[in-house]
Amino acid sequence: MIYVTGDTHGFGDFFKLLSPELSVLTKKDYVIVCGDIGVLFERKNAEHSKNLYSYLPFTVLFVDGNHENFDMINSYPVEDWNGGKIHKITPSVYHLMRGQVFEIENKKFFTFGGALSVDKNRRKEGESWWRAEMPDENDYNIGLKNLAKVNFKVDYILSHDCPTHLMDEVAFLSFKLIHEGTIISKSNEYLEEFSKKVDFSHWYFAHYHIDSKFEDKYDCLFHTVKKLV
Repeated sequence: MIYVTGDTHGFGDFFKLLSPELSVLTKKDYVIVCGDIGVLFERKNAEHSKNLYSYLPFTVLFVDGNHENFDMINSYPVEDWNGGKIHKITPSVYHLMRGQVFEIENKKFFTFGGALSVDKNRRKEGESWWRAEMPDENDYNIGLKNLAKVNFKVDYILSHDCPTHLMDEVAFLSFKLIHEGTIISKSNEYLEEFSKKVDFSHWYFAHYHIDSKFEDKYDCLFHTVKKLV
């Protein structure tokens, strides 16, 4: 089985992974976090956090968000898994890298993490903010190359941020953006281009701390843990 949810922020919003529905899963099942998992964030808590996520009964997959320690994530070797590239953080916690296509339980997933921290001016680089949070042209081109291999057709797209054309609706609902302000970033623009090029059934993203559906094909997840297959 495969489930998907939004930000867990290390210990902060971890408890949604402890629901009775998820407790019966096994390591052969997957729960995907759409960024800001925070399993690696503060170095002093990294081992405890990794152990916490590893002790869950299922395998945890995640795309990266903006609140991740990219120095730590990128220190892990890149491995091949189910058709795409990952960082294996522990034997049951995998980072699904940007621009990859994975086949999981006969479904194709395109992954594209990253987003802009609108509060980065209040953070310290290398401790609570990392420049690598933002996808770049290389990530975008890797995505195009991998999508071409599957004729630009997948079942699901998993990202942290959302395409530009959703931002007005998202900003209206998100107290996070009402408080911090709305900025259209390169992350939004890359995802907008993918939304035009890719034939997909459904798209899941997070980042904005809301649970809402848009245009029947897009879901922003935060508290919700949704079963896919």
